[in-house]
Amino acid sequence: MVREIDMVNGSQFATLANEVATNEGRKPLFADPEKYGVGTNWQDVIFQTAPIQNYQISANGGNENVLYNISVNHFDQEGIVRGSRYQRTTVRINNEYALRKNIKVGHNISLIASKNDYEANVIGMAYQAEPIIPVF
Repeated sequence: MVREIDMVNGSQFATLANEVATNEGRKPLFADPEKYGVGTNWQDVIFQTAPIQNYQISANGGNENVLYNISVNHFDQEGIVRGSRYQRTTVRINNEYALRKNIKVGHNISLIASKNDYEANVIGMAYQAEPIIPVF
C-alpha cells in the first residue's frame, strides 16, 4: 500500500501564495491560480516500487577430519527513491578440523562488499518543491 503525504496541488498553491501576498499588503503573484490545475505531484516523480533480488548458493561437505561450508549471497534492491539502489555481496567460508579425537579447531571468514547509491535530502527537497513547477 502506497502512503503519500497530502500536499497542495498547483492551483491550491497559487491561491495560498496570493492570500499570503495580500495579507502582507502586496499584489497577488498569480493572476489565474486555476490555470495551474493539478500541477506536479513531486512524490509521484521521486518515488517508485522497489524490486528486490536475492541469490544464494552454497556447498558443504567433508570427512571425519575436515568439514567445510562455503556460501555466496548477492542482494540487490532498487530504492523507493528513483535512482537509489543498495547492493551487497557476501562470501562465507567455515571450516572445522579434527586434530585429535577430542581437539577440533575451525575458522569462520566472512567477506562483505556493499554499494549504496542515493541522493541526500531528495525527499525533503521534494516536499518543499512548488507544485507549479513542471518536471524537466
